[in-house]
Amino acid sequence: MLYPPGAFSDFSCSNFFFTTSGVSDRENSYFRPDPTMDRSFSSDNSDYKYSGYARGHMAPAGDNKLNQDTLNDTFYLTNILPQDFDNNKDFWNRMEIYWRDLTERFPEVRVFSGPLMMANMEEGTKKFAKYEVIGPNGVTVPTHLFKLIVADHSQ
Repeated sequence: MLYPPGAFSDFSCSNFFFTTSGVSDRENSYFRPDPTMDRSFSSDNSDYKYSGYARGHMAPAGDNKLNQDTLNDTFYLTNILPQDFDNNKDFWNRMEIYWRDLTERFPEVRVFSGPLMMANMEEGTKKFAKYEVIGPNGVTVPTHLFKLIVADHSQ
């Protein structure tokens, strides 16, 4: 997927304060393109169909249940990356549970999530990143994902 100049960092990182309770229902949410994004830089649900990848949230739906609009916002495809199914339901989910537990011990917990395209090939002295793209819009499948969790005692 191509990103407009200066937009990559805005869409690759999620920094949020979350609420795991509220008046919202995931059954009323659906994955959709972000209406604020130029369609030439946007993915579509068809990109994920039969791709072998889950639509993985960077900012989890389960942490944004304040109201239906807040929950729905997490389903914009600008918050979604192709993710291995097992990683999405296992390790990534355990990380989410871990930082939710941290909120019981720290007054402020911030989480930054995003994709990485790590060099995985060498030609002589140069390193290159080779990665898969999926779907008609050529959505980039990251070679790695990251979460940075900052737990702060001071406010």
